[in-house]
Amino acid sequence: SAQDSSLFYISGGTNFAGKPDVALAMGGLQRVGNGNLMIGADFALEGIMLDSTNGQTNAETFARSYNALIGTQLSEGDGTALGAALILGLRQTAQSCPPSLLGFRCFANLAPETSYTGNYGVLLFADLDAITLGARITDVSRQLMIGYSF
Repeated sequence: SAQDSSLFYISGGTNFAGKPDVALAMGGLQRVGNGNLMIGADFALEGIMLDSTNGQTNAETFARSYNALIGTQLSEGDGTALGAALILGLRQTAQSCPPSLLGFRCFANLAPETSYTGNYGVLLFADLDAITLGARITDVSRQLMIGYSF
């Protein structure tokens, strides 16, 4: 509601292209002081990454994204509120490493090299008492969101 200062959410939906076509996210927003400004972060499995580890060559798999959110409460009423947040972050595009001859993910069990690109989008939400519903839309996925305000 309008007096709540924190929001935790999960979301699920689809990627715009490629396989896997499922997109998932989990995150939160925190109100700054008594104003309308909110900041937060989320982690998502969205979009695709080309994976060249475990003996694979450019296999399509979930890309991970790590995002910062900055938002505001757009309006508030009796136990209700509308808000929006800008999503900015990084998303994996590829992972690769020399193949292992001993069954490890990479040669000598080294960490793979990972490439990233920018990730951007918007989170739109409506808060009704403690339950929050909304949409999370980025350049690679669209998701429905459900959250808890406290």
